Amino acid sequence: MTALFQDGGLRTASRMAREVDDLTLLGLGITLLFGIGILVALVAFCIRYRRGAGRHDPTITRGRRLELLWLTGPLLINLVLFWLGAGLFTRAASVPADALPIYVIGRQWMWEIQHPSGRAELNHLTVPRGRNVVLQMISEDVIHSFYVPALRTKRDLYPGRFTSLWFAADRVGEYPLLCAEYCGTQHAGMIGTVRVVEPEEYERWCAGAERAPLAERGAELFEEHGCAACHGGADDASGPHLRRRFAATGSPSPQRLLRSILDPAAEIRGSWPVGMPSYRGVLDEPEMVALVHLLRTFGEAD
Repeated sequence: MTALFQDGGLRTASRMAREVDDLTLLGLGITLLFGIGILVALVAFCIRYRRGAGRHDPTITRGRRLELLWLTGPLLINLVLFWLGAGLFTRAASVPADALPIYVIGRQWMWEIQHPSGRAELNHLTVPRGRNVVLQMISEDVIHSFYVPALRTKRDLYPGRFTSLWFAADRVGEYPLLCAEYCGTQHAGMIGTVRVVEPEEYERWCAGAERAPLAERGAELFEEHGCAACHGGADDASGPHLRRRFAATGSPSPQRLLRSILDPAAEIRGSWPVGMPSYRGVLDEPEMVALVHLLRTFGEAD
């Protein structure tokens, strides 16, 4: 855990992390200011109006200006904090359109990372500096929580569904990766590293992939499981031509695509018949990742 600290402070690896720190410190400063002020006033009043010889109960008068100030002042301060926090939350939840997709599979007790280039990592995540990255994450067994303190960001992973988390790391270095959700007896050992490198180094690293690109593996699964028979554009197909449709409308979110694969009846649109079988229990999580990534590429501009 000492790697979290550098130069006497908690390390930050992104602009948003520093914005989180600034907002936290602002709230803490306001709390201390009011707390110290109330404490000083309490002590002063206790001394001045203490019970004793020659002391009389003070005359209580209504101070409308003071009451109005005490009501409106904290209200305005809290509204400002809410506005700043809501803006930061909205930016953190809005994934940029140009974000590089990287897939994370959580399992007891390790992180498996899949890059579109075909690169795969265990308990390590390599990302390019200065580029928006979106993690599409799924769990293989129980709930996990992907937590990078240096990015001030955390998101839970669930079995059978995708959750997304995006960031743009702007400082080269290595940062701890933790699981923040108790997931079993070896939860404390489910740790890893986020490695931020220069964009050129990341491209060279991706070029050395030993596996086929993720989209190619998805295409193999698309043929192997008979998806092309209904969604490949044949005249007698019983489903929409996905490549043509997504090229025109854009691909749905990974979560909606996965739901269509695991529970097809929930996503039927238009007059298409409900004839697609569920692939729940047929595909494992790495196969789900590859197939969903392929479908996402259908909506990308050539």
